[in-house]
Amino acid sequence: MKRENPYTVFQTLPSGFFNLLAGGSNQEIYSECLLLIYDQFEREISYRVDRRQIREILSSFLYDKQVSLVLDEETEKNYSDLANAIIRKMASKHIGWLEEETDDTTLEKAIYMTENGLALAEFLLSVQKPEKEEYSAYIIQIYNTLMNQEPWKEHPYINGIKSISQAARSLSKSLKKLSTYIRKIIERMILEETFESLTDHLIEYFDGSFVKEYARLTRQQNVYRYRGVIRNELDKISAKEELMANMILECAEEEELSGEEAEEYLEELFRQTKRFLFEDYEKIMKDIKHKINVYLQVGIGRARFLRNREIDEKNYVCAVR
Repeated sequence: MKRENPYTVFQTLPSGFFNLLAGGSNQEIYSECLLLIYDQFEREISYRVDRRQIREILSSFLYDKQVSLVLDEETEKNYSDLANAIIRKMASKHIGWLEEETDDTTLEKAIYMTENGLALAEFLLSVQKPEKEEYSAYIIQIYNTLMNQEPWKEHPYINGIKSISQAARSLSKSLKKLSTYIRKIIERMILEETFESLTDHLIEYFDGSFVKEYARLTRQQNVYRYRGVIRNELDKISAKEELMANMILECAEEEELSGEEAEEYLEELFRQTKRFLFEDYEKIMKDIKHKINVYLQVGIGRARFLRNREIDEKNYVCAVR
């Protein structure tokens, strides 16, 4: 059987991993500093940067913000000292966002982000600036993978069915999120738009044009053609005994399973992928369409009511005068 991680999340993380983000006036400063450090790493070829570079970036940020923090029970003398203190705190064992190391040759100090620190920075960034996902790209990725099987013949499990399954799950999660939060998206749009603009673009909005990624998915007629081809290709793959045998061997090694378990695991991957692409996909898309119609009607009705009430109040004031 595949080995499970015996440790819980909080057994894996340092004891004070979330302390700097806990309640307090400094949580925003620490989060912004972490994202600044992450941004510097993004520009490098690895998540390792000269310590002086990080100190200067943080020092400049703290100066611009006119930040005053008390760290290690003493007030730092200047912003460079304060930046150093923040780096030390983030690199401490009980926080564990960063690690410091010294080059044996140059004796210069460098900083790199720990895996947990990197995951935290990416989470904060995803909350601050959520990335928009191109739904149709997942379908096209699956289609292209199946239609060009030569590159993954050597690793049919990892680069073949596992990659296809991951793309299908990613599309499933993305569309479920859209279905779950479509009401809030519509409410925000109605607040930002004028009543006249809403009514002028009513037909487009009912088609979901206010979520561009969804609109592109529904308008891309090839998606339905792709799904038919995908079904046929998946059936062909599962019928090829030699290919499936190689997949089972690779799956067993990669996922640490027995041969029998790997075979069952693969069968489930095929079932899940087909079920989503040819059953759940249609249900989710219909659900999103239904919610768009309902929430738009409710939102526009409320906007019309508020607009008419505002007009009535203005007319009443004019009459009184």
